[in-house]
Amino acid sequence: MKKSLSIVFILIGTIVSLSAELTLEEKMTACNDGNSSICYSAAMHYSHVTENADDVLILKLFTKGCEGGDMESCIIQGEFYEEGRTIDINYTKARNLYEKACLKNNDTGCYRLGSMYFKGHGMKQSYAAAKKIYSETCDKGFLYACSSVAEMYSNGHGVQQSYATAKKIYADTCDKGLNVACISLGDMYYNGQGITQSYSDAMRVYSETCDKGYDTACFKLGDMYFEGKGGNKNHTMAKKAYYKVCNKDTMANYEYTLCSDELSEILEKKLEKSFEKLLNNEDKIYIEKIKVSQKVWLKHRRTELEMFFPHKDDPKYNWSGFSSCYFDLKNELTMQRIGFLQMFEEHLNTMGCSSQVE
Repeated sequence: MKKSLSIVFILIGTIVSLSAELTLEEKMTACNDGNSSICYSAAMHYSHVTENADDVLILKLFTKGCEGGDMESCIIQGEFYEEGRTIDINYTKARNLYEKACLKNNDTGCYRLGSMYFKGHGMKQSYAAAKKIYSETCDKGFLYACSSVAEMYSNGHGVQQSYATAKKIYADTCDKGLNVACISLGDMYYNGQGITQSYSDAMRVYSETCDKGYDTACFKLGDMYFEGKGGNKNHTMAKKAYYKVCNKDTMANYEYTLCSDELSEILEKKLEKSFEKLLNNEDKIYIEKIKVSQKVWLKHRRTELEMFFPHKDDPKYNWSGFSSCYFDLKNELTMQRIGFLQMFEEHLNTMGCSSQVE
C-alpha cells in the first residue's frame, strides 16, 4: 500500500507537509470534523508513518477530501476503485473521478484517464483516445504523459512504430528530469531498439540516473557491472551501485532493512540464474557435483548466518535492531557466491578447462 501511494504522490507532484504545525492526530480530527482540505494531508501522513496502515481508513480520508473538492484526493480514490484496493473494482467510478479531476485542469487526473483508455478499463480500448489525452497533457508539461507517448511510438500502439521518435521523446523527457524516461532511454541503448546497441551509453544513462537517487537505475547499473556488460565484470562496483539504493546514512533503520530485504530477493534470483547456467552441460557427473556444491554452499551460508545471529528465530529476542546487519551479511555472502560461479563459468569457457570426459 505504501509503495503504491508513494507512486501517486510522485505523479501528483504535491508536497505534503508533515510539519510540526499539526500532529497526525490533529489532522485526523480536523478531517473528521469537516475540514476536508486537510484530509489529503492526513491520509498521506498516516500512510507514511504507520506500519500496516489500514487501507479502509486511508480510503475514507481520501473520499472526504475529494468530497470537499481536493482533486488529488479524488485521483487516489479513483485508483482504489480502478485497482480494487479494499473495495470491489469499479471502473465507472474510477473514470468519473479521473474525469472530475481532469476537468479541473489536474494533469494527473487527465493522465489517469488516458491510461484507462489505453488499458481498456471499463471501456473499449482506444489507443487513439489515449494518445490524444497523453499528447495534450504532455504539451502542458506533465512528463509522465510524454513518456507514455514515447512508449506508444516504441511499441507501435495506435501509431506507426518509430524508435527514432520514441528515443527523441525519451531523451527530451529525461533531460527535463523524469527518471523513468531515462530508464527507457537506457533500455533502448542496452537492447539496441532501433539504434545501434551501446552498453557504454546504457551504462552512462543508468549511472547518471542512479546518481539522482532512482532505485531502478542503480539496480540496472549494478547488473551491468555484475555481468560485465560494457566492460569487465566488476563486483566491487556492482555492490557500490546496489547499495546506493540501500543507504544506511540516509535511511531510517526499518527503511534500510526493507530495502536490504528487497535487495536480498534480487540477489537470490541472480544466484539462481548463475547456478542454472552451469547446468547447461551434458556431463551427468559434472551436473551432479555442481548441484552438491551448491547445496553445501547454501547450508554453509545458513550456518554462517546462524553463527552471527543465533537468536534470530527466538520471539523473545529483540531482533529489529539487528535485522539490517543480517541482510548485509547475507547479501555479501550471496554476492561472493555469484562472483565465484561466474568466475568458474569463465574458466570453463575460456581456459579450456572442460568438464567433459574425452
